Amino acid sequence: MDIGQISRWFNSIAAPSLPDGLVLEAWHALSQQCRFVKTLPAGASVLDVGAGDGALQVYRTWPAPQRPDLTMFAFALDRGSMFERYDGHELGEWPRIRPDFGGRAFDAILAANFIEHIDGPEHFIGWSAARLSARGRIYLEWPRSGSRLLPSAAELRTFGIDVMTGNYFDDATHRAKLPTTEAVHGWLTAAGLRIETAGTVRTPYFHDHLMAHGMHTDDRVSRTLAFWSFTGWNQYVVAYR
Repeated sequence: MDIGQISRWFNSIAAPSLPDGLVLEAWHALSQQCRFVKTLPAGASVLDVGAGDGALQVYRTWPAPQRPDLTMFAFALDRGSMFERYDGHELGEWPRIRPDFGGRAFDAILAANFIEHIDGPEHFIGWSAARLSARGRIYLEWPRSGSRLLPSAAELRTFGIDVMTGNYFDDATHRAKLPTTEAVHGWLTAAGLRIETAGTVRTPYFHDHLMAHGMHTDDRVSRTLAFWSFTGWNQYVVAYR
């Protein structure tokens, strides 16, 4: 997807026609991450790897239905601003420090935009499979190969599109070698897991509204997520034991 296609999409976005609250609720309710969390078995324990600011735990209470039965833990390099809302957290840099949590098994491990930041992602997938319970599931989300060919954030800004990352190389913490779809799926099956669902992370129709929301509220995160959705920046895979 070139800058012309992206610019035409961006310029076609009208003023918001949906309330901000509805846009955000629908966006999250329809997201693959939210669906993964909301449909976990009753009483599941969840490990959020590369947890960022700790926003994932909001899915226990929002949007509907609530899932207060879930137990959620976070692992990250730094303590996120919402980590106190988890049932526990640990800090460390993979692979020098690996999540321990007393050696407990998890019913779900979620790692969104994590494996492209580490060396040897196949070892992380093998470790994750070994830490899953008998009913365990794993969710991985990471950039598609096409993200390397998109316009840079600097180039996008010249067209009035202000996002955090335009192409893969805008983030200096990304590893030079981006894990391919085929490689990740192969590592999962080699670790004894079965692929359940996989695909591109996109939410058509609502990414227009999310971009409009991000523009009129000056929310750069929303603008970036909308851009990622429109361009098919990320991919995901769900696998189970």
